[in-house]
Amino acid sequence: GIDDEISSAGSSSRSKPLLSYKDDECHGALIKLSAQDYEKVMRSEGVGANDGDNPNQGYDEIVVTAIPYGTNRHPVQAVALRAREHVRLEKDPCPSPRYMDILREGAKELGLKPCYQEFLSNHPVQTVSPLLRKIAITNLVWTATLSFRLKIRQIS
Repeated sequence: GIDDEISSAGSSSRSKPLLSYKDDECHGALIKLSAQDYEKVMRSEGVGANDGDNPNQGYDEIVVTAIPYGTNRHPVQAVALRAREHVRLEKDPCPSPRYMDILREGAKELGLKPCYQEFLSNHPVQTVSPLLRKIAITNLVWTATLSFRLKIRQIS
């Protein structure tokens, strides 16, 4: 695992986090990728190979200083993604329970610091009320039925 210290230099606005970690750092994995795998990761995050100037792209690639765990604590330069200003919200939304489970399991598997794992365990997640869930399911069934009966594939 690593102990990333990501500065907000060059960022004119920041979202208000739901829950702040005690230090201005982010723990995670430092992975060396081939150029081909790097492009795959970027595409999976919606960052195209030559989209740096695309105003609709949601992320900027930024260089951060990463400090590895363990005995080799020499800082290294790494690439991270930061949401562009036009997609940032005033307040961070709650992540889904599935997403937080992935982060928590990854933190455990990587052996990230217990205090950071505790931070992830305490992070709020999105909850959907039973009424809203019922409305969404009803809407989905109604839309699928209507598009099937009317043979309108564009609706669904």
